[in-house]
Amino acid sequence: MENKYTKTIFVVLLMFLVPTIVLVVINWQEPGLCPPYPFIGLPACLVIGFYFILMLISLFISHKRIGDYLFYVPATIGLLSAIMFSTKQIMGLSQCPTLFNIPLPLCYTAVVAFALLLLLKWKGEHK
Repeated sequence: MENKYTKTIFVVLLMFLVPTIVLVVINWQEPGLCPPYPFIGLPACLVIGFYFILMLISLFISHKRIGDYLFYVPATIGLLSAIMFSTKQIMGLSQCPTLFNIPLPLCYTAVVAFALLLLLKWKGEHK
């Protein structure tokens, strides 16, 4: 079954993946910009970018079950991670990066991104 929002999901993924890649490059040049991801210690922006890439790849997988797995698992983990980093940001326990002089911490935008992507995927499959 084709998801009627696949093109929208693709565009939204690119809209969030490209700035994430920019952030990864900036963090590579200025280490410490992105907080460390729990348990693995890699910069969170790198891990979140990996989740976006897996979700993007899932759109090109013809086997529905594998494609869904490659979409829903990273999207769910990404959403939970973004909520965790946003909570830490609100509590002052961590500092999420900002980009392009926009004073909005990117962990907040990641919550919106993952939630929107999950909603579009689910709504497109449950007409």
